[in-house]
Amino acid sequence: MTGADVSDLQPLKDLFQLRVLRLMNTNVADLSPLRDLKSLQILDLDGTLVSDLSPLELLKKLRHLDLNRTQVTDVSPLKGVDGLVYLILSNLEAINLSPLAHHPSIERLDLTGTILTNNFDLSKLPRLTDLDWAAVPINDLAPIRELKSLRNLNVRGTLVTDLSILKDLRELNSINLARTPVVDLTPIAHLPRLTSLHLSGVKNADISVLKSLTGLHYLDLEDNSSADFEVLRYLPHLWSLDLNNTAFANPSMLVHMQNLKHLSLSHTHITDLEGIEKLEMLESIELEGVEISSLSALQGLSNIRYIALNQEQKKKIEVPQELKSKVIYTRSERHLRNFTT
Repeated sequence: MTGADVSDLQPLKDLFQLRVLRLMNTNVADLSPLRDLKSLQILDLDGTLVSDLSPLELLKKLRHLDLNRTQVTDVSPLKGVDGLVYLILSNLEAINLSPLAHHPSIERLDLTGTILTNNFDLSKLPRLTDLDWAAVPINDLAPIRELKSLRNLNVRGTLVTDLSILKDLRELNSINLARTPVVDLTPIAHLPRLTSLHLSGVKNADISVLKSLTGLHYLDLEDNSSADFEVLRYLPHLWSLDLNNTAFANPSMLVHMQNLKHLSLSHTHITDLEGIEKLEMLESIELEGVEISSLSALQGLSNIRYIALNQEQKKKIEVPQELKSKVIYTRSERHLRNFTT
């Protein structure tokens, strides 16, 4: 059920076996007709007018609740919904999480764009493994200090500079630090389980310390103007590498990345594709805006299925016949937009 014409949930009040209900972008405000739908497991209220969650108090089987862009300010009715695993509280005016302290089941929490009205210690959510806390003016990671089970952390677009708290969160698998003012990456350089790291737009960090992260599978360095690319020689197990909008100029230094599947080199300083022909697992490559003359180096890559160029390159770059069906011509400003901001 979607669309602005949906506002009344009374017709649903006797659907006692209903498990999934998606009401995104509707004019629904009153959830009282859902009070007795005890089988409900997934409820999507994204973009609705809902403010009162009390009708959900007894929905013990509810596992996934999306409250993005709603009018909710009070989450206390959820403290007894002890089956809740994934809670989305993104883009809300402000939230006090204290009523959820010691909640027994929340594993994934999305607070993107939402200000917390108190200095809530997120370690009071003992099962929390995934935290999205992006696009808010936080500069202190103290609330996650004791989250020893945390696996995935997203603080993209925040004011975080000090990562020292993360050095003891040994279960971390993925960290997103994009568009933060972080300079010192040393605290995360020895996290044993780290496989995914987003550093897009991190302008002044010394990435050379990352050479100890030999288990990395995903690395995003887009818009990283001061990157020391020598560190890439120490990261042989990457599956995905994003160097868009950087000064990277030497693709031959990537030849040891035999597991690489996705490579982004748009608006870099490369002038040829030397060495790329050795990346036999490569499935996609982005080359928008680069000054190369031919794609012939990619001819022998049997797994390649996507090559991105922009419209201006259409007449400048020779495309072998067998690759023409793989090439997608994009709008030229797609990556350059970020490069100039």
